[in-house]
Amino acid sequence: MPPSLPRPALTGLEAALTTCRLTPTPSRQLSRFLSTTPSHLQQFFPPDSPKFITIPEPPQSSEVKLPPVKGHLPIPRNIFPTRGGRRKAKLAFIQAATPLSKAEAAGIPPKSAAEAAQRKAAAIRRKNLEEGIHGLHSRKILHERKILARSRYKVQFNNARANAPERNDELLTRSTVKASTAQKVQVLPDPDQEAKLVKRQKKTQRLAAQKSEARKDALAQLYVAAQSFIVTEKQLEQRVEELFKEGTFNSRINNDASNMWESSGAPISVAARQAQISGMASGLSDPTRAATQAAVRSKLVAEELSGGKLVIDAQ
Repeated sequence: MPPSLPRPALTGLEAALTTCRLTPTPSRQLSRFLSTTPSHLQQFFPPDSPKFITIPEPPQSSEVKLPPVKGHLPIPRNIFPTRGGRRKAKLAFIQAATPLSKAEAAGIPPKSAAEAAQRKAAAIRRKNLEEGIHGLHSRKILHERKILARSRYKVQFNNARANAPERNDELLTRSTVKASTAQKVQVLPDPDQEAKLVKRQKKTQRLAAQKSEARKDALAQLYVAAQSFIVTEKQLEQRVEELFKEGTFNSRINNDASNMWESSGAPISVAARQAQISGMASGLSDPTRAATQAAVRSKLVAEELSGGKLVIDAQ
């Protein structure tokens, strides 16, 4: 019989499940001797409660976090703008913003206690405005100086790091390459680089000219095909009358045809059309194949001589 292996210790959720309160609660006297939890904290949790299973929590989970602050702070007003902002810190602006009354300017004493109190409150407001403007202006200047000093420090620090010599640890631990190995693996400049560059330029110009010529041919073909476009209601009515008149599908071969397929047969497939053009169609006789090839060649020669595309009318 093999020796029994030692049973691993219960950890995590398995250990927590073993402490589930699935057994009846012991008596109050027994729990008083076996438990160190205060009696006012010993309470029964039903199975549907998340506290039914006692799972140890790390200290971070019991941390009391502040509630999230809803909303956002408004953007502070720019009291001293770039253009004309420094004039607010001068005494003339403060005096113009809080002028004296005519009686105070003339040196007339107050006529009553209420007027004296009003003059005293006005003086306090003038003083507070002056101190507030000077304080805000001083704070703005200090803030700008701190930003400028931090920016200069960063620039100097980055320049010093960029221009610093190589450190000893990097120099001593850098891998070495033998001169013979460097000569074998080095990439030598191509002596025919200029000739290859000219060749590639000519090839690019040739491809661009071909694309331009193809675009011109497509435009000319569209121009020729536009002659048969229906652009007015009168042309549309004529075409409709021509196609939907009685006996449209009657032909010499089959006078009882009721549709286009019965009149001229099923449309030709792409493979059959390609075979006709290349002369490899098995259903064509030699005279027909030769005539087809001659017609295609004649059309190509005429297009080359005329400088445009030809549209052959089937009617």
